[in-house]
Amino acid sequence: MTRRFSECRDTAEEQKVQLHLLRNTVAFQENNLKDLEARAEKASEDLRQALGQSRELEVRLDAAKDREKNLLEQNQLLLSEKDTANQTLRALQNQTAEAHMRELSLSRQSSKITTELDIVVAKNKDLEQEANLYRRKHAVSSGALKALQKQFDEQSVALGNLQEQLHSAELRTSEVASDFKSEIAYLREQKGSLEARLDTALREGNAKSEMLIALRTEASRKEGAIEALLHEEKQRGDEGRRQIVETESKVQSLHRELDLRNKRVQDMEKCLAKHADEVAKLTSRVAELAATEQALSIRAMTITQRYAKNDLVNPFYSSVFPVATTGCISL
Repeated sequence: MTRRFSECRDTAEEQKVQLHLLRNTVAFQENNLKDLEARAEKASEDLRQALGQSRELEVRLDAAKDREKNLLEQNQLLLSEKDTANQTLRALQNQTAEAHMRELSLSRQSSKITTELDIVVAKNKDLEQEANLYRRKHAVSSGALKALQKQFDEQSVALGNLQEQLHSAELRTSEVASDFKSEIAYLREQKGSLEARLDTALREGNAKSEMLIALRTEASRKEGAIEALLHEEKQRGDEGRRQIVETESKVQSLHRELDLRNKRVQDMEKCLAKHADEVAKLTSRVAELAATEQALSIRAMTITQRYAKNDLVNPFYSSVFPVATTGCISL
């Protein structure tokens, strides 16, 4: 009876020790659960912040990608404008070269026409000299004709005066009258020949004068046309040079803008690379936090299940609260 009472007392003492151990274990588990919940909440908050930063970085990355796309499109547009400007520049250079060739051709034509005009002027001078010569010959012939006419008139008067004398002395002067008639006929023939030659010379002089006037008119017309063409080609050349200068200025401006865009693209690429590194780090951090949260959740769940099953055999708790399975432990 005493032994059973002793055993019961030992059992009660052991149960008290186990109850005290259970209370300590429950308190430790509650503290551990609170710590785990706090750590889980902190991990959740860190995860939410990391997810928020990740979404923000994704938004910034999308915006940066959109800006990069816009910059690439603008770069492509600038390259297209640059090609168009280069084509326009080459076309203007070709037009300038053609205008220069036309200017050279017109200069050669102008020189040729100037030479022809000099030749025509020289011929005109020769024609004027020849016309002056014909005029002098005509004056001489007119003087000779007048002298012959005067002589003829005088001889006619003398002949009239002598007719009476000849009438009385016709037999004696028949030979003299015949000579006078022959001389008069000769003088009349010479007068007709001189008049015909004078008319021919006048017609030739008039024809040559008309030819000279026509040549002068044609030369003036060609000279005016050449001057107009030269002025037009000069204006076109000046306009082409001005367009070339403007195109070169535009091309240089496009080059500068393209360099600036390329620098901005490079800066954006560096920024994107930096953001990508940050996103990778945050993604890794999020994965680590998620793994930690999962491990903490599993650990809390395991502790809760063991607590519910009253499973206290745990190396961790045994090391913290060593319990003797046999013998009596005094409180």
